[in-house]
Amino acid sequence: MAKVEIYMLGRFMIVVDGIDIVPKLGNSKKKLALLQYLLLNKDTNISNFSLFESIWPGEENANPESSLKTLISRLRQNLKEEGLDKAIITKQGAYRWNDALNADIDIFRFDELCQEALDVTELTEETEPIFEEILRLYQGDLLSGYDTETWIVPKSMYFHNIYLKVLYLQIDLLEKQQRYNDIMHLSRKGLEVDMFDSKLNLHLMTSLLELGMKNEAMSHYNYTVNLHYTQLGVTPSTEILSFYKDLVKVEHDSNASLDIICRDL
Repeated sequence: MAKVEIYMLGRFMIVVDGIDIVPKLGNSKKKLALLQYLLLNKDTNISNFSLFESIWPGEENANPESSLKTLISRLRQNLKEEGLDKAIITKQGAYRWNDALNADIDIFRFDELCQEALDVTELTEETEPIFEEILRLYQGDLLSGYDTETWIVPKSMYFHNIYLKVLYLQIDLLEKQQRYNDIMHLSRKGLEVDMFDSKLNLHLMTSLLELGMKNEAMSHYNYTVNLHYTQLGVTPSTEILSFYKDLVKVEHDSNASLDIICRDL
């Protein structure tokens, strides 16, 4: 049986024996949308009505059942030609992705690992690989480039939010071990996904300050504040604005120390 790996986080790829077959399925947006919908709901028998309403939202069609059957038939044939025979099955008068193919789908592995990570209370040799695997899997928001479909949005928000939730937890656990260099890198990784996230921006600035990188902390503070005002048109969080006081205090303490040294000399 062919080895099948399906990637939906940050991109859409169906890799069969090392080759991505998505480009070979044709450029029909509805055909790809149908395939993506079936994969996202692989544990559900999906009725003709639900499929039509999702793939042809708000469109009038004299014979919707015929249009759907034609689309499914073409998709089945394309998948069969690429080594995925019987990838879409009919069950109880509905359609679904065939679990017998034993395909590895990143979103389901990702969700499973996130649920496991959220129960972690300490970073150890056993628990750290869980977080590392989550970071590896999350290559970006769900189906980036295809996310204009309304049914993608709630699922995309779910994966986006649980990813950030795991990052917050990991950073909290790293703080307990005073691993500020790791916090700096992890915060930057998270900001690649959500540059406006207040918690991640604050964690990055704090870690930079703890590492003695005061100028970098000030630079990122100015960047973050400017980003909120110019891009979002909103005031940054109270925590971010309050961070400036910490920067000023460090500057004051540093100057005070220099004064003491000068007096001693």
